[in-house]
Amino acid sequence: MIRQRSNWKISLKLAVTGVLLLAGATHYAQNNMSVLRVQNGKLYKDGKEYRGFGLNASYLSDKVLNVGKDAKESFKAIEYLGKKKIPYVRTWLGYLGNWKPYFNDEKKYWENMDLLVDAFEKANVGLIPTLFWKHEYIPWEFNESQKDMMNPDSKGRKFMAEYTKKFINRYKDRKIIWMWEWSNESNYAWNLPHERKKKNQNDVLTHELGMTISKAFAEEVRQLDPYRPISTGNGSVREDFYNRAMNLRNLWKKDTLAEQLIAAKWCAPDPYDTLSIHRYMHWQDGKCDMKPFVETVDRHMALAKKLKKPLFIGEFGLLLKDSAGKKNWTATPDINMNDYKKAVREMYQILYEKKVPLAAWWVYTDKKTSFHIGVINQDHYTNYEWIVDIINEYNEKLARDLK
Repeated sequence: MIRQRSNWKISLKLAVTGVLLLAGATHYAQNNMSVLRVQNGKLYKDGKEYRGFGLNASYLSDKVLNVGKDAKESFKAIEYLGKKKIPYVRTWLGYLGNWKPYFNDEKKYWENMDLLVDAFEKANVGLIPTLFWKHEYIPWEFNESQKDMMNPDSKGRKFMAEYTKKFINRYKDRKIIWMWEWSNESNYAWNLPHERKKKNQNDVLTHELGMTISKAFAEEVRQLDPYRPISTGNGSVREDFYNRAMNLRNLWKKDTLAEQLIAAKWCAPDPYDTLSIHRYMHWQDGKCDMKPFVETVDRHMALAKKLKKPLFIGEFGLLLKDSAGKKNWTATPDINMNDYKKAVREMYQILYEKKVPLAAWWVYTDKKTSFHIGVINQDHYTNYEWIVDIINEYNEKLARDLK
């Protein structure tokens, strides 16, 4: 009789636990109905197909993670982006010296990160956080090599998994998070000839290494958040990626379409559900030929369709080159600004007509040393605020199209 009562109590506890877990799961699912998600190769938000233009924002997190509430300029920038109705921002939340605050005082680090996420939420600006902007810096923190990151038991891999788990669990219930992103342009360093000449071969970046580490990140994320899209943050699928990896006798041979698709799978391995690329054009001698831009967009839209993963152009912009072809980082160049504006608008029109799901302009920044052509800042440098107006104009068009 005592045993039966005990079993009854255990059964009741299990039933109650099951109900609570189901209720929690149901609440989580309902709470995330409005978050961005991928279905059948398209992006959806609030039950409708979504396409939209946003911004990159550089150095916003650096100040906040270092000084917290005293990063007034950064908080003012986020407020500005909200007032300008920027729907989402892609920004790094782990970059260069930012690991120092984490290791020095983790409690304070997360308190400051909360301030940052709270600020985006208050401004109603969606957040695409890149957690490991320079993933190759991770093993250096532990005196390990890049090859060590292939080992799940290495200190670097354990740290990446630990940090990812803490970050996702802390913010996965915040609707202001639109997407999770791993790194930035990791694939551009894969299988390069000069990489193969390194004295320490354990630090050579290959597609196998990049795939393994990026895949580990995505698998960790997907266990914790089954809903939101995940981006590698990779740059474009270069047209020689496959041969650079597999054809040592002819590294720069152009890949066939079938080989490009294989390389695209390297750049966006499952469970990543988006294809991330970056593409810049250059203003030179008063003009810019947009044909290469159109070709890049068409090629990657075709690859994304085959992968059934929406295309995310995580960075695009119109930079400046001088007559000799050298990049010019002048903040206020002597150019015909009206012609430059027409070219920028043409880029947006191309992306709009090609129905690119997501594309983010480079860049908003509050770091004066990073000012160059096309950079947006409302206080110190106002020449390019008109780009925000173009973003709003095309987002309004998209909203009407997708009603």
